[in-house]
Order: sequence, then structure tokens, then C-alpha cells
Amino acid sequence: MGFGHRVLTEAYSISAIDKALTDASVKAMLIDRIDSDHLAHARKHLQLELDADIFTVDVLLGSADDRTRDLAQKALRVSLATGKRTPRNKSLRAGKRTLT
Repeated sequence: MGFGHRVLTEAYSISAIDKALTDASVKAMLIDRIDSDHLAHARKHLQLELDADIFTVDVLLGSADDRTRDLAQKALRVSLATGKRTPRNKSLRAGKRTLT
């Protein structure tokens, strides 16, 4: 394995570990909120995470391949279906947000 490849692998591993630790702490907090009947807070947090994920996909999709675009469209349909059952994301429910 070359030096450049090893540096990239190590950098990605650190980022992946940091993300996993952050995700685990957020999930633990949400479980605690649910267990203590703070459902509205947990739901709001999850909705904000979903909004951020949709935005991130939308921003990065321009450089994606056809398979990734197809997967994004399918995932967006599920997100839109979820959004129709919730009061947030009126622009998403109205179909104003599309992934290109």
C-alpha cells in the first residue's frame, strides 16, 4: 500500500469513526428523550436530521453517477411520503424540492 493511499485510508477512518461516535451519541439522546416521553423533541430532532440529509444529497448529487441519482430519487420519494404525514417541509410536500 502506497503512502498516499494509506494517508487517505487513515483520514477516512478517522472521519468515519468521528461520524459514528456523533451518530451514536445523538441516537442515545433520542432514545433517552423517547424513554422520558419527550416525543416532540425527539421527533423534531429527527425531522431536522432528515432535512439536513436531503439538503446534503441535493447539493452533492450534481457530481453523482446514474445509479446514485436513481437511488436518491427513490429515497426522496420515501422522504416525501413521510413529509406528507407531518406538518413540516411544506416545500417538500408541494414537490418544490427535486433532486436533479
